[in-house]
Amino acid sequence: MPQPIVNNVATINLPAPAASGDPGFLVYVVASVQSSAAESVTITDSNATTVFSASSDGSSGGTFTVLTPTTGPTFNTSVDTDGTYTVTLTSNCAYMQSENTISLSGGYYLQQYTFITNDNGWPSGDNDFNDLCVQITCFGFTG
Repeated sequence: MPQPIVNNVATINLPAPAASGDPGFLVYVVASVQSSAAESVTITDSNATTVFSASSDGSSGGTFTVLTPTTGPTFNTSVDTDGTYTVTLTSNCAYMQSENTISLSGGYYLQQYTFITNDNGWPSGDNDFNDLCVQITCFGFTG
């Protein structure tokens, strides 16, 4: 099993549409917290445009809460970018991530990234990795 990453910035790759005028792939993001500390996530494309942003003020007191995004929760990938997206998580955290792809006969249907964070880095803190959970799902088809 890989070790947690002591950093709050990750880079992911999402498929870009094949040609200008294509609608792009639909991306849906959900972020949840169960931390009494402030948590945040911002996703930007390769042009530094924010496509998703959400944060908490820590008032959930450790109760599971789905964050209401200030930008998002959906966006379409764009031919104007190279498919690289930057995920910036709560500062001073450590995170673990997973990636899952569903395909059939060479066709792309779904790509998903999941990030979980631990406040105060790693190995410090309580090492529960349940403070912030971000799930990014990119669907191969829209409509």
